[in-house]
Amino acid sequence: MAAGRKALVVATYEYSDGGLRRLAAPEHDADSFAGVLQDPAIAGFDVTMLVNQPHYVVGEAIADFYGEAGREDLTLLYFTGHGVKDDEGRLYLAMTNTRRDALMFTAISGAQLNDAMDASRSRRKVLILDCCYSGAFPAGRAAKADEGVQTLERSGFDPRAMPAFLDRLQRAYRIYETSAPAYVRTHPLTTERIADVQNRVEGLPYKQVPDSLEFQLVRARLEVMQYPPRDAVERFEDILKEKKTVSEIPARYGLTMALLEAKDMPRATREAELLLKAAPDSSMVAVLVANVRMAAGDRKGAFELYAEAIKRFPRWRALIYDYTRALLLTKRPREALQITSNASQFLHSDRRLYQLQAQAYAALGQKLQECRAQAEAFVIMGNLSAAINQLQMGLRSGDGDYYQLSSAEARLRELRALEAESKRSSQR
Repeated sequence: MAAGRKALVVATYEYSDGGLRRLAAPEHDADSFAGVLQDPAIAGFDVTMLVNQPHYVVGEAIADFYGEAGREDLTLLYFTGHGVKDDEGRLYLAMTNTRRDALMFTAISGAQLNDAMDASRSRRKVLILDCCYSGAFPAGRAAKADEGVQTLERSGFDPRAMPAFLDRLQRAYRIYETSAPAYVRTHPLTTERIADVQNRVEGLPYKQVPDSLEFQLVRARLEVMQYPPRDAVERFEDILKEKKTVSEIPARYGLTMALLEAKDMPRATREAELLLKAAPDSSMVAVLVANVRMAAGDRKGAFELYAEAIKRFPRWRALIYDYTRALLLTKRPREALQITSNASQFLHSDRRLYQLQAQAYAALGQKLQECRAQAEAFVIMGNLSAAINQLQMGLRSGDGDYYQLSSAEARLRELRALEAESKRSSQR
């Protein structure tokens, strides 16, 4: 079975215990981080997000997350919220129903999380604890930022660039001064920390890790996003003209994307076809070239490329999203629905996929199914109230067959029970 990338993002910022103050940063941190992880052009993780959930819901999700992971899967668990220590100095992750006088029974203990990770078949596990007392995580898997050096080394990467990366972050953060983002204020980058990381990597053997084509394409994509379109065009034209790169493919990718952003369609079309010829086996290239063809009015050529690419790269999120949007744009909702239905078999807990399904059902005039899909998107975002409202709207529409109505009613009962339990927990 092919290796997958799975992430569980847990954010808690509202608490029933008055001694745990409401946090402002976790909601934004979690949304931003989940967006980066899900972005198929950056990380391409299958992300499950839990926001302000009680400990038993999060506990079951963690058990399923690690229990279902395969040997070659890359698993990443990110928690942002309050970290609390008991009288013995043991770490607990506070959930919305956590009571400080009953941590063992109302919070997620670091020891339990550590045991779940150890029991998982996955050989590649990443844990990020964005909370107080993260250093109290069970020995052997401490979550200090400087120990990222060890994580990089064990993952087969060269950690020597980490000190330079941290130094660049430190210099960038100085411009914020007192208006620095919350994350920067609570996670300061000191000269001492950077020096410590530098000392750690000096004793490591040099290991050169060649950049993959995918990495180079993502880097080119990010560069295009940093400049005005015309400036990006000039930049990549210069790289190609002066032969400043070993491979022309990333530079041509950047040039094609920049020309598309600049709406120079004749040149973008020419560069896109050259790019496709040079890198016919790249899913990222296929998506970009299809975008260019659509923008240039060559819908037939774009859909031919989409159809061919989806067979070769059925799990590539950017392709699934773009293909679906193109079908919806050209008023082909049934085909769009087929693409999203196929993808939902292996892209679980994907908010964007459910939202695209909702758009397809809306175009078909199937109100109940539209609301059902939108409800699932809200569930993934942690908004049970909005999900319940969507299901109620769908059931009142008078749409749907017997099976669809029964399924929606059952899901509504399930979500109401979850919401009621969450409210009871918050009142304890």
